[in-house]
Amino acid sequence: MNRAEFMSDLKFKLRRIPYEEVQNAIGFYEEYFDEAGVENEAQTIEALGSPADVASKIIGEYAVTSADAIEDNVKKKKNILLITVLAIFASPIAFPIAIVILALIFSVGVIIFSFFIAGAAMLFAGVVTFFMGFWTFTDGFATGLYYLGASLLVFAMGAAITLGTVQLGKTTFLALQKWMGNMLIRRSKA
Repeated sequence: MNRAEFMSDLKFKLRRIPYEEVQNAIGFYEEYFDEAGVENEAQTIEALGSPADVASKIIGEYAVTSADAIEDNVKKKKNILLITVLAIFASPIAFPIAIVILALIFSVGVIIFSFFIAGAAMLFAGVVTFFMGFWTFTDGFATGLYYLGASLLVFAMGAAITLGTVQLGKTTFLALQKWMGNMLIRRSKA
């Protein structure tokens, strides 16, 4: 493999990250090759490793830095997760390990979604019980107050679970994103 093939393959593997990041990375490695000189091209390629290793490191570093910079932008968070998942498949790790990691991510997502649904169901039950409480005033004042109080308690618990789950989802998403990016960086350094 020569310099042109290395750079072409690297550029192809970086196609999923923003154009500016690709240009910065390509410029950096072009300078790296220039400083090494034409006579040291083979040694430079050997020292860098495969284009897949270099691309994994660049994508992992991009995912980590982007995770810190875009906490308020949901659209970019989705793109960063996609880039991180693509980086896992682009890196030279075993395919079964990637499947296990994706299954773990999916499982955590399902659990968080389940809690969200449970909270939403409690919110709905609280609203229904609140209106039922007015109807039970015909059976007695104490019964009506009991149902109204219970409905407010169920509604408050549902709201707490729903809002807590949304915050847990955000926190888990960012932590998972940083962990995966750091894993890629450590793997490419090794």
